[in-house]
Amino acid sequence: MSSDRDHRLMREQLGAYALGGLPELERLGVRAHLDGCSSCRAELAEIEPLADDLRTIDLTQLLTVITPPADLGERIQALVAQESEWKQARAAQDERRDRRGHRRRTLRSVVAAAAVIAMAFTGGLVVERAQDGGRQGVRVPTEALSLTPVGTAGVTVTKAALIPHTWGVEVRMAGSGFVEGAVYRASFSTKDGVIVPAGEFLGTGSKTITCNLQAATLRPATTTFVISDARGAAVLSAELPAAS
Repeated sequence: MSSDRDHRLMREQLGAYALGGLPELERLGVRAHLDGCSSCRAELAEIEPLADDLRTIDLTQLLTVITPPADLGERIQALVAQESEWKQARAAQDERRDRRGHRRRTLRSVVAAAAVIAMAFTGGLVVERAQDGGRQGVRVPTEALSLTPVGTAGVTVTKAALIPHTWGVEVRMAGSGFVEGAVYRASFSTKDGVIVPAGEFLGTGSKTITCNLQAATLRPATTTFVISDARGAAVLSAELPAAS
C-alpha cells in the first residue's frame, strides 16, 4: 500500500504524465499507482482534456521577468486621488440634492398648514361654500354643535359646528385646556353602533387649538360625536339630532 508521501508525489506527477513528459521508469510508476488509486484517476481525467492546450505554452516566456513601467506607482496614486475626488464631489452633490428636497418638503408643509388655517372658521361657521358634486357655489348648511365636557377635564370649547358633506361629515372646533402634548382622538358613532374614527390631534394646554375633524360616514347615519384622551376616556361629547 502506498504511503501518503508516495501518493502525494504521484499526484504531483499527473500533469507531466498527461503531457507525456515523464521518463519511462517514472511513467510506469505513475501508471501502476493509477491502477490502484481512484482519486488520482479522477484527477487525471480532469487534466487530460487540457493537455493539448498546455503543450502550446512557451516555457521560456514563463521565465521572463516582467518589469513594470517606471511611472506605475505615480499612475496608481493619480487614479486613487481621482477616485477620491469623484467620491467627494458625488457626496457633495447628494447633500445639495437632499437639502433641496428638504426645502421643498418644508415649503409644501408650510403651504398646506397655511391652507388649513385659512380654511378654519373663515367667515364664521354659518355656511360653507363647497364644490360637492363638482359644482362650484353649492352652499352646504352648517349645524351648530354643542360639545359637553365630560368629567373634570378642564376643556373649554369656544366654537363648534357640524358640516355634512356628500362624502362624509366634518366637525370644526376651537377650544383650549387640552393637556399639552397629549393625544386626543375624535370619532363618530352611527345608528348601527359602528365607531368611525375622525382623526386625532395634540393638546396645546391653555393655547387655543382649531381642528377640522372628518369621518367617512354620512350625516343621516351619525348619532354621536366624541373626543377621547389617549386612554379612551371621553373628554367631550355631543348627541347629534336626527338629520332632516
